[in-house]
Amino acid sequence: MAENITVLIDERTLKDIRTKLGNLEKKTPNVLKNAINMAARKTRKMLPEKARERYAIKGSKMKKNISLTSASISNLGAKIKVKGRPHQLIYFQTRKNGVRMAAKARGRNDRSLKELISSTGGKAFITTIDNGEDQNGNRNRKHRTVLQRLTKSRYPLVTLAGPSDPEMLGNQDVYGNLEPSIQQELMKSINKQIQRVIRGGR
Repeated sequence: MAENITVLIDERTLKDIRTKLGNLEKKTPNVLKNAINMAARKTRKMLPEKARERYAIKGSKMKKNISLTSASISNLGAKIKVKGRPHQLIYFQTRKNGVRMAAKARGRNDRSLKELISSTGGKAFITTIDNGEDQNGNRNRKHRTVLQRLTKSRYPLVTLAGPSDPEMLGNQDVYGNLEPSIQQELMKSINKQIQRVIRGGR
């Protein structure tokens, strides 16, 4: 699953840039390219930070799942692509199960911890999985996970997962709330680049 975020410039902004540049109007494409890329890099940094305000996710590999295609003179638009599978539920806020109580978890910070019991009465629990050995006979690292019984019987078991990076970062509560800041950052970058050109920068 993937989510694309595109940073673009409208005609009104383009006209305003040309007006401000005056005799240096031919520098407009360079101004746009540099400003869009500055804003896109800032956006790539802000997205995981904003996601963690909304979602109760622990140390995530979120940054590795966000790629950036920079703007160029021939293509004045930067694209941020978010990919990744659903994160195992253990990477969100969890509480270990007790003798009678199932494990609890929550994916969002605005929700309370919820006991994980299936519709058929199967309870979730947190356990450590032994990954066995690799092809060279070396022991693989163990990992903790949240498993749930599908019924009241001991088996079968399923591994519980939460949302993926595309789901979290593409959520209206994350990207939607961040969009005004992205536009503000873009305009700030444009003005910086205009001043740089006017002062004789390249």
